[in-house]
Amino acid sequence: MRRIAGSYLVIATPRRRNTGQAALELTIFGGLILFAFASFISYGQRFEAQHELKMETFRRALAKAYNKNSSVSYVLKRDLRPISLFGGYGRGQAQTLGASASVMWQKGIAGLAGQSKKGQDAAFSYYAINDAEMELARHPKQTVGMDGSRQDVMVPYSVAREERVHDEGYILNTAKAENAKGITTTNTATLQDNIKSTVYTRFDSHVNDNPWGGIDYKAPVYEDGATTEQTFSAYRHTDAAQGPIETTATNRIYYRSDGNAPAEVVRTRTVETDNK
Repeated sequence: MRRIAGSYLVIATPRRRNTGQAALELTIFGGLILFAFASFISYGQRFEAQHELKMETFRRALAKAYNKNSSVSYVLKRDLRPISLFGGYGRGQAQTLGASASVMWQKGIAGLAGQSKKGQDAAFSYYAINDAEMELARHPKQTVGMDGSRQDVMVPYSVAREERVHDEGYILNTAKAENAKGITTTNTATLQDNIKSTVYTRFDSHVNDNPWGGIDYKAPVYEDGATTEQTFSAYRHTDAAQGPIETTATNRIYYRSDGNAPAEVVRTRTVETDNK
């Protein structure tokens, strides 16, 4: 609106459609929404799997402690490939979850009745990866009581470290067929994934002659124990999977080391588009 010599002149201008700005905003915010949605799905899958793993680890530790009539420490690690919106069809995202539990179930002297000596079966330790369970070896360790008396007890080795190597291959083939009825698109995903795990154990050979002294604490003296190697292969768990598994059929990817896993995991999906 302009004023000219005491009068007003109104100039009308057409509104411009900000289609470019709208498209840019949709691209930016759409990407953020998709990322948030994918993160929420990934967190939900991981939370559910972690909760199930904790419960399974506790049940295993409880069963071992009951059978041993002793104190048991149990560590369970599991490799999964949950669905990922950024991982490609049939590939998922490799994750490793872990949980631990310690349970003491003891009636009278630790160990089996009539088969154990005092202090010899007071503690056991287990380390499991996927379907491979290891009972860690034990060694005699000298302990000093409050009265200065010495006694040898059997103490489990501890896991010092674990080295893991993934050997993964992934191929996605897309085939498209067109005819008068429409278009048929077939995606075939082939996944090969082998995990080599090496577990190193150790034990503390140091004896503290005055465990109640406090200030004269000495650092542990570790000695290397046994080394265990295991290779796990990916497989898709379905009703037709060979061998027992502790979960129901979920069509998810798990790992096993018993040699029954297939050489590769293949998934196929077909999308048909009608010309009508």
